[in-house]
Amino acid sequence: MATTVFTNLYSENLFGCFDDFGICVYGYFCTPCLVGQSVQDAGQGKCDEVAYTICVCYLVPYCGYFLAMQRAGEAINKAARAYGITDDVPCCPTAVFCGSCAACRLQREIIKRRNAGLQPAPPAVMMAAPAAQMMIPQQVVVPKA
Repeated sequence: MATTVFTNLYSENLFGCFDDFGICVYGYFCTPCLVGQSVQDAGQGKCDEVAYTICVCYLVPYCGYFLAMQRAGEAINKAARAYGITDDVPCCPTAVFCGSCAACRLQREIIKRRNAGLQPAPPAVMMAAPAAQMMIPQQVVVPKA
């Protein structure tokens, strides 16, 4: 029985979208929805919240698309890290010009890793560092000579 070894890099090609035509069509016509589904599948957030955040960015005049794809890139990277993938989507070129391809690649990767029995890591919990304690000045006693 052959075992599949996964690394911290994607095993799927960025432009291998037609390997799963259903995901390709879904990602092309509704990238925010696919990104949201991937984030939820990776246990890193809720689908509707992520998709809504990306869609709201589209409403910003002049730069909405770029903001939306930047948010999508962040969400893709967060979901990928849950499966140990540290090969981040670069912010500008890949997210802006190939955002739907990156979303499709992530979903195919999640399906492949899940079918191999891998489970995503739980979301990281950020805790605030304890406040620094104030130093109480010490009285210095100098003996009299």
